[in-house]
This record gives sequence, structure tokens and C-alpha cells, in this order.
Amino acid sequence: LWGDGSPLREFLFAGDLADAVVYLMENKNAEDLRTPTGDFVNVGTGKELTIRELAETIRAVVYADVAKDGRTCRIEWNSSKPNGTPRKLCDVTRLNNLGWKAKVEVRKGIEISYDDFLHGKVRK
Repeated sequence: LWGDGSPLREFLFAGDLADAVVYLMENKNAEDLRTPTGDFVNVGTGKELTIRELAETIRAVVYADVAKDGRTCRIEWNSSKPNGTPRKLCDVTRLNNLGWKAKVEVRKGIEISYDDFLHGKVRK
């Protein structure tokens, strides 16, 4: 993986994004969202983790069953490549104050997504 894994990122489960949109449509009107700076609402978790933590979590989820047969997965960091932006985090205070918070933690979202990859139907 590029860099050293130290940059911080925020990840949002797609189902939580859909839930936030539906929540706002069903519970708020345009006036509730209007501010002098615009009608925008950030949707996110407000939590961040390092790229290294993300990679290790993905490895733990994917290799939970595979490791039983002796296979391993080693993560190699290529620090000669750039890390990218050190931090990307949404300020979700406004959305939280409107009554919505993300429900699916990163690990659970990875588990759900990986299970769908393994057992879900092929999408076209």
C-alpha cells in the first residue's frame, strides 16, 4: 500500500448515507436546512481512522476464515509513495443536531460488504 498508513480518513457505510437522506426528507423541510452559508448538510460519521487501521481491519475480516488453512496476508507499506492528504473528516455537527447519527461502525460495514461480495448476486 502506498505511503506509511498514517493519513486519517472517515468512512461511511452506504446504507447509513441512504438512511440519512431518507431521514432528512421525512423529518425536515427546506427551511430546517437553510443557513446563511447555504443549504448543505455534511453526511458522515464524524469518526476517523488511519489507513493502516483500515487495512488491518479489512485483512482481519477477509482472512478470518481463510487463515484456518494456513494462508496469510502481509501488508507491505511503500513509504517511497506519497501518503496523500493527511486528514479528511466531515463536520457532522449540523446533521447530528438535526437528530441523525451514523449507525454502522467501520468494521461492521466491511463485514457486511464482504459478505455481500461473497454471497450476493452479481450486479450488472
